Amino acid sequence: MFVALLFSSCEEELVTYGGADYVIFDGLAANVAENGGAYTVTVLRSNASQAITANLAINSYFADEPATAATGTYTVSSTSLSFGVDEYSTTFTIAPVNNNIGDGTKVVEISLSDISQDGVTAGFPGDSKFNGKFVFTIADDDCPPEFALTNTWFGTVYCDDLGYTTNLVGTGSPTGTCGELSVNANLIGATGTIVIQFTKSTVTPTQGTVVVNRQVYRSNGEEYEGTGTYNESTGAILINYSYYRANGTFWFPGTNNIDLTN
Repeated sequence: MFVALLFSSCEEELVTYGGADYVIFDGLAANVAENGGAYTVTVLRSNASQAITANLAINSYFADEPATAATGTYTVSSTSLSFGVDEYSTTFTIAPVNNNIGDGTKVVEISLSDISQDGVTAGFPGDSKFNGKFVFTIADDDCPPEFALTNTWFGTVYCDDLGYTTNLVGTGSPTGTCGELSVNANLIGATGTIVIQFTKSTVTPTQGTVVVNRQVYRSNGEEYEGTGTYNESTGAILINYSYYRANGTFWFPGTNNIDLTN
């Protein structure tokens, strides 16, 4: 039973809510990252004189494909909630599944249903059933499939400065941006780091072009830039580069081959 105080002038008037009892979500929605861990949802009720149960009905889908169920992308601690006598609230948790798939944004709609006590509404009384549904949105933290190719070069890579050095060991790492690869290696006779941006071919999915925008290569201010190609099937990245002195003047050109085998 819901009780409220109304104030008129300086006097208090006690008003008793006499409508239908209800069970509601304490909130309407939440947005979390796929790697954000479990989220606790609180459910409230207006009358705690009896023990009751309320079930959860779940509808999930991919934001870009609403007709496709997002099965397996989340877990719910329980789909049946119990309130004991004098218990006005209970909780459950929903947790994203942190996969390694670029599957986009997922939406999980959770509705209250099948309340065991007659006369108790799911949501506030009325046609809208306000707060009877909770929408949980999961933001993907993985790159979509067209950028998954950069994973090919995560870890040990072998680098050639064609005509000069061969098979020098380097490391490929994610930058945190889809379609980019950071490589730390000896590429020009000294060790430095470059960030390579990939553009997938629309004709051959495992091949495409790469760009290294002009960037500082070494701490002394020397710069590297280049363009080239990649082939995911052979594991090779070929970059025709230009190298610049710390004062910004062009120094020399070259070609790097970054490969998975020595």
